Amino acid sequence: MLRVLVIFLVGFTCIRSKESDQITVLRSFFEPSQGNTNDNCPSNVVIIRFADYFSVFNEKKLKIARNLLNNLVKLPNEDMMRSLACLKKYHGKNNPSLVDFILRGCFIKKSLMKEFPGLTEITLPNSYQTLPHYFFSVENMSLNESVSIPTSTNENPDSILAWWREDTGLGEHHCNWHYLNNYALPVKHREGDLFAYMHLQMLARYDMERIALGLPRVLPFGPGFGWDKPLSAGYNPKLKGFSFRPRNMQIGPRTIFQGEVIDTDRLTRNKHNLLNALARGYLEHTNGSLVKITMDVLGNTIEANKGNINQDLYGNIHNDGHNIIGSLPDPYMIYDVGIGVMTHAATAPRDPVFFNWHKFIDHFFDIFRRSQEPYDSNDLYLKEIEVKSIGTISYDLPSATLKRSNRLYTFMERGKYTFYDLTLPLEESQKKPTYIYKDQLNHVPYKINITVNNSGDEDKQVVFRVFMALQTDEPLESWRDMFIELDKFVGTVPPGTTSFTRSDRQSSVAEQTHTTMDEILRNKNHDNNHGLLIKCGWPNRLLLPRSTTRGMYFDFYVIATDWEKDRLHPEMELQDGASYCGIEGTKFADSRPMGFPFDRKFEDSVTFSDFANIVPNSASTTVKIKFLENFDNSD
Repeated sequence: MLRVLVIFLVGFTCIRSKESDQITVLRSFFEPSQGNTNDNCPSNVVIIRFADYFSVFNEKKLKIARNLLNNLVKLPNEDMMRSLACLKKYHGKNNPSLVDFILRGCFIKKSLMKEFPGLTEITLPNSYQTLPHYFFSVENMSLNESVSIPTSTNENPDSILAWWREDTGLGEHHCNWHYLNNYALPVKHREGDLFAYMHLQMLARYDMERIALGLPRVLPFGPGFGWDKPLSAGYNPKLKGFSFRPRNMQIGPRTIFQGEVIDTDRLTRNKHNLLNALARGYLEHTNGSLVKITMDVLGNTIEANKGNINQDLYGNIHNDGHNIIGSLPDPYMIYDVGIGVMTHAATAPRDPVFFNWHKFIDHFFDIFRRSQEPYDSNDLYLKEIEVKSIGTISYDLPSATLKRSNRLYTFMERGKYTFYDLTLPLEESQKKPTYIYKDQLNHVPYKINITVNNSGDEDKQVVFRVFMALQTDEPLESWRDMFIELDKFVGTVPPGTTSFTRSDRQSSVAEQTHTTMDEILRNKNHDNNHGLLIKCGWPNRLLLPRSTTRGMYFDFYVIATDWEKDRLHPEMELQDGASYCGIEGTKFADSRPMGFPFDRKFEDSVTFSDFANIVPNSASTTVKIKFLENFDNSD
């Protein structure tokens, strides 16, 4: 059923003109709109038709959302805030995901436009607090009580990793990434690159968790990869508004998703067109010209953002797959049973098939990676710089008997999540919180130590690229997609020997800031000096794989490259979370390919130790990661 979406384009006065911008923004997320609709909302309105359910994987709905954003951000600040309040009044209950998307989009765009000075010092709240039903299976989120939520279980082998796929931080990371990168917004610098790399890193991290628990690596599922056979994996998310998918369901000839007919054969045609383009090295533009394939161009086309080279030829393959799989329980929308979690960015990673689908998507990217010539010494070597060693130190250990050097430890903790009644004013809801407890992975704090020697006479500014991968006897070519990025940071190396130490809390891939409403109000994280704070990075708790109680061995690797050559501009620096998310409103600082030096093929005979030993400006070490089964980190 379609509802009338009302956006107001005339000005009216602000009710709370004297309070801080931070509090005003929080009210827009956490408070109901005040007053009677007829009294507060003007009669001069723009009416747009919109479906009840909003998804960033639906291009038509994103186009509508884009128009809403463009209209709202053109308004004076006070008028925009009042219009947002009216939007929430009309649609906050039936379409909370749309409202949340529009709120975040407006604040982000206003911040980038430099027209809302207060936004340069505020923090946007966690998605799980503003969209709780997308993260937790609780029927009534407004109860003033504590609720314990178990992880999902089913008969599929993948159920033993439900705790990881259903991690709140993982869902937020994926949701926020797609909220910041989609068809409704201008294409970000290297957005296609980021799309490919972020999802590749998710796959590598998931594979490590699978191997630790005795499961094989993820296999692709898509056209040509089991698409015509029953989907063996079932999944029950136990989330309000989302349906479950029984095992062994079959992809049909077509799907009707939010009124759009998606022909299954269309994806097959798109796949063949992409493979033909990769074989030639060029994509065909809508104007008939040939565009040389780069990872960024390919990523934009497959993600189907506004940088898509030719949608008629290459389609909307990534999003279509999400929607087809998510609609499997009711592909023709006959029985009104709800849709699957694959249709929403916040919930998609909960489903095991998310990773099978993205393994299929990564197939295109890996064809491109393998088409590039291997790096030679000129690409890898940094004159006068020798990395002498890399190692780790764990601290705040729970027992004096545990080794600290090159030993890292993970554990399960009882995470506490706080929610507020969104039907109450901000001041009242804070007095009646709801607490939800959920088991989640974390690790003992650690530091990475790197020792480097500069044999030259002048300082050198270098960037250290830190990776880890599960140790294996397999050739590096078959294992290069298993290297996960742990950190990337810049340091000045004076002549002689210098040591650098980095805490896990400083990682460039992870989000370092907790942005719950209560923490924002306590001003705990109000020290951001880089503008509007948007949580997007990988959850710090999941920085390390769980491993096993006996422990597993990993290769830690660092390579130092010339930051004077690698950075785009002299003033650019790396920022937290940028490795997977980029930086809003500016270019990606690093000019190297994402994942360098593991983004290109290696000779079949080359092992990791061969590679690590021949590059003097790199070093590796063996680190054992052990899961502590009976660890208690509670205060």
